Amino acid sequence: MSRERIYLLLALPLIIAAGVLLWKQYVEYYGKPPTAELPMPSQVTLPISPAGAPSASSAALPPQSTSQGGVAVEEVQKHRSAQDEETVKRGKAVPASTLDASLPHQALGDWIAQTAGASARVRWEANHCDQERTQDELPVCAQANVEFSEGTKFQALLLMGSQPLKPHAPVQYGEPSLMWAVYQKPEAAMSPAPLGALQRIAGEAR
Repeated sequence: MSRERIYLLLALPLIIAAGVLLWKQYVEYYGKPPTAELPMPSQVTLPISPAGAPSASSAALPPQSTSQGGVAVEEVQKHRSAQDEETVKRGKAVPASTLDASLPHQALGDWIAQTAGASARVRWEANHCDQERTQDELPVCAQANVEFSEGTKFQALLLMGSQPLKPHAPVQYGEPSLMWAVYQKPEAAMSPAPLGALQRIAGEAR
């Protein structure tokens, strides 16, 4: 046997062993398909508002404002005659600006109720203007009486027309006019005032 053949026989086991070793390494590293381990998403904890607490969206909204003024409560007289009812209705409908140029063109009844505010009570009545009865006719007036919760009072008297007596006839209504306006604070005397002074009086009485 030649020397080259002997060397080949001796080297063959080494070649086979090296091949087996390489195959094992190949299987170990490449025999399985690589798997990418995706990272698990971290758990997100949402804040929970305690019961009754406003949420972030509602907290961002500005609080709604509420009106503190309001309107005065009207006290209606019982057993008012149809004639008195008509006189009061006409008096409340007179534009405030026709009685006082500084006031808005608004029905007097609405203006008084809104200007006096919720702390006041308003009572309208029909009367004969505190005038003496004449032989032929009676003056007819509508009067607004405002009373505030702390005791201040305000009154306004409007001349609405006259009622013939001889012969007796329905009221003849004319152009309304302001006869007087007065106010009285608790434990004080009655004082004259312009109609527009109700705004100041109401502010001081609240």
